[in-house]
Amino acid sequence: MKINTTIRTVLIGVLTLSAVPSLFAQLDTQHYIPPIWGGTANRSPITYLNLSTPCPTPFQVTVTDGAGNFLAAPTISQGSSATVNLGNSSSAANANAFLYLDANLGVSGEGLIATGPKPFYANYRAFEGTQAIIMSAKGSCGLGTDYYAGHMVSAARTNLSYRSHYISVMATEANTQVCFDNFAPGLNFNMTTLTGSPPRTADFCVTLQAGQSYVLGVSEGNLGDVPAPVVGPLYNSFHGTHIRSDKKVAVSSGSYLSAGENSGGQDGGGDILIPTDKLGTEYVLHQAAGTTVKYGECAVIVATQPNTKVAINGGVLNTVLPNPGDEAVYCIPDGAWTANKNMYVQSDKPVYVYQTMTGGNNYVNVGMALVPALDCLMDNFVDSMANVNLVGSANVYITAQNGDAVTINGNPVLGGAALTGNPNWVTYRLSGLTGDQSVASDGPISVSFVNTSGARSGIGYYAGLPSPPIVTLSNDCPITTLGVFSNTYETYQWYYEGDAIPGETGLVHQAMLSGEYLISGVRPGCGEFQSCVPIDVPTDLSLNYRGPICIDGCESSATSASFFLTVSNVLAGTRTAPAGMPIRVYDADPLAGPANVIDTLSLPSTLQGGQSETFPVSIDLSSTTLPRDICIAINVRELAVAPLNLLTDFQSVTNGVFECGYANNVSCVRIECTPADLFAR
Repeated sequence: MKINTTIRTVLIGVLTLSAVPSLFAQLDTQHYIPPIWGGTANRSPITYLNLSTPCPTPFQVTVTDGAGNFLAAPTISQGSSATVNLGNSSSAANANAFLYLDANLGVSGEGLIATGPKPFYANYRAFEGTQAIIMSAKGSCGLGTDYYAGHMVSAARTNLSYRSHYISVMATEANTQVCFDNFAPGLNFNMTTLTGSPPRTADFCVTLQAGQSYVLGVSEGNLGDVPAPVVGPLYNSFHGTHIRSDKKVAVSSGSYLSAGENSGGQDGGGDILIPTDKLGTEYVLHQAAGTTVKYGECAVIVATQPNTKVAINGGVLNTVLPNPGDEAVYCIPDGAWTANKNMYVQSDKPVYVYQTMTGGNNYVNVGMALVPALDCLMDNFVDSMANVNLVGSANVYITAQNGDAVTINGNPVLGGAALTGNPNWVTYRLSGLTGDQSVASDGPISVSFVNTSGARSGIGYYAGLPSPPIVTLSNDCPITTLGVFSNTYETYQWYYEGDAIPGETGLVHQAMLSGEYLISGVRPGCGEFQSCVPIDVPTDLSLNYRGPICIDGCESSATSASFFLTVSNVLAGTRTAPAGMPIRVYDADPLAGPANVIDTLSLPSTLQGGQSETFPVSIDLSSTTLPRDICIAINVRELAVAPLNLLTDFQSVTNGVFECGYANNVSCVRIECTPADLFAR
């Protein structure tokens, strides 16, 4: 399952903290972050979730743990990010996305879910002393059903109580079956059933509920040697472990901690993965600070299909990976890095490319990231990378198409370095940057930065995954506005229930009907992406009856009043007002003060959007005297509330009716006793 060669990279970057972790941020409106496993030694890093967005209008992001427990709800906007302090992970109550000790393996309610109404980046960081790990959430791009794990390149059995590898899988739906297989001979994950000779973890499956995670871990101290005829250390046999599920999950894998040689230094590195159906066949890597440290700048290429051919820099180095899960590892001594400090990886079938890299020429600053594939549908901007020198001196790395204009904070970026084996792309390296940095190009780009300050470093991708148009919703009754967040594509077309909407080719569409909308974005010569958005246009119920209601020749002690009541579902959407919806009669205005229910009615039949119904009603007046005002409320939750609250006292959840507002749901009329004829309709 392992073939040795070399390669290294870091391309897209993002914040850092002690050690060299990774980032590969993706804009989306919801992010899942599976928990990390901290090995056999009791780890106690402080954990943070960093949230940022290019959206200028402030909005709130809700953060919960996997079990749904509320953690925070910060407000963010362009230029105003938020950092959520999740506490010290040595406390199980505060760990959230960081597990420690063997007892935490298996099913866990930890992990994080961040949700907002507009697209945002979510970056997870955990650090202690000179160790750290940073992961960047991938949003919907990270969700899938098929993955192959990777971790930091290891080559020494030193400080074994600190060094370990992990896989973590987080379910997004109830009753999700997750299966693990392709375990290397002799590879024994902690607390798992073994099989075969030499013993290895047996293939197995687990069932998870939404928000639950399953965590596998192995201490480097438990990694022995591969038996004959392969012979050699099992340090890297973790690469290529297969994860599959029957429903969409989020997966992370990596190491906390690990290192390449027998030195006292080690660090953490891991990332949130993307599924095999979102992988590519071309990758560009940037060499960071490592020049002589053998395993500091490495690429790990993991096959997902049989007989995968891999070429480095156009064929300078070549290999074939016979089986899914097999890997090729290219490090500094292998001649894969060019004089331009970049590397071009090409394969004939989709592969994972994991990279270990250093913020310094040592193992103290080593980390790991998942590298995104080249794709002409990548975003053409990163807006913005906040405070790039937060941890230390900042180097920014950019991959762009040859000939495209590239700017950073509006200033031209010049001097692109050629990429051996692919003249269509070039790489840029910038140093000494500070503050917020926004990168833009005529075409697709990926951007990263690396911070280094002593033993503190961080690395990761800030862009690079092709993604469908991100659609945001705004409910301004009676219209629901659908808007494409970023103008990444050249042409657009809106669809309703599978049919193109004539003339709707802009970034905004106003929906008047409930149903399934689809936006297609096309970049000529490159491809098409689609986003499907099911929406429900709200209802709006109203009451109507003439007043005053007069009872012919009655006395003040009249026991009933009969009249006609009209109920309207005034919007044209497909939301319905169901038959049986409660209609309460009050002896006063329940919105103004105390009021008692004197009768209860119900809607006789279901009203579709735009429909009205007029029907006779008779209300009980035995508990009141005339003349007096009565008020009728439809869809009200409580029998008697003083006063009613329009935001909380109506049955939007119970009846499945979402209304624009409830101002029309209550109407009052005066009932009088008079010799005049009465027929109020």
